[in-house]
Amino acid sequence: MTRVKICGVSDLKTAEVAAESGADFVGMVFAPSPRQVTLERAKEISEEIHKWRGSGERIRLQPPPKNISGSKEKLTFWKNLIDENIKQFRPLLVGVFADQPVEFVNSIAQAVGLDLVQLSGNEEGNYCTKLEIPALEVVHVFPKTTTQDIVQHISSNKASGLLLDTATRELKGGTGKVFDWKVATEVNMRVPFMLAGGLTEKNVAQAITIVTPWAVDVSSGVEKDGKKDHQKIKEFIRTAKGALSGT
Repeated sequence: MTRVKICGVSDLKTAEVAAESGADFVGMVFAPSPRQVTLERAKEISEEIHKWRGSGERIRLQPPPKNISGSKEKLTFWKNLIDENIKQFRPLLVGVFADQPVEFVNSIAQAVGLDLVQLSGNEEGNYCTKLEIPALEVVHVFPKTTTQDIVQHISSNKASGLLLDTATRELKGGTGKVFDWKVATEVNMRVPFMLAGGLTEKNVAQAITIVTPWAVDVSSGVEKDGKKDHQKIKEFIRTAKGALSGT
């Protein structure tokens, strides 16, 4: 079953709706953004999620064994490990950052009780090694980005997971537009990843059927007038979870 991440959550009720509806990840944005959450609110959301999942503890993710070194093997290891933790701690809390000091990211992760961080900027290759918790790296897919471009990037990747998102000259992520799913499908034949970019409750089933990603990510696609729409969140999760089973 495809994993689902609801991102850009900035209030308690939306976090609760996402958790109750079956979200596997709840994302909070700490980078400059209209969806940016304050530290105080993030702590409140974290407390609510930990209470909902019945544990005040963060998940514990150990690094892969030394004999696992290839990109495919490493990312598959992390996918399986995260999946195992989701069974016990769903939903996992993800903090979204972009080009911010690693010390800041670590301090927020500790203060809020994040399980994972998401790097949406142009962080350098050794950035992930300085983080205290595992990271999902966003790969920005431009109109001319090829499968080979992404594969070459993956070879130097130090993150624990990948998220492919649409990018344009003006925006990196948050475009509300899909990219070429053929590229995503070809990447999926090599490594597991999370698919984002223009997904809504109306097209997520098609995206999953074509690409079969490990997980899907949505933010603006479940919003109405710039705010999270709870009915859209419920429908998105229900549709994504049932896409491969035909329900």
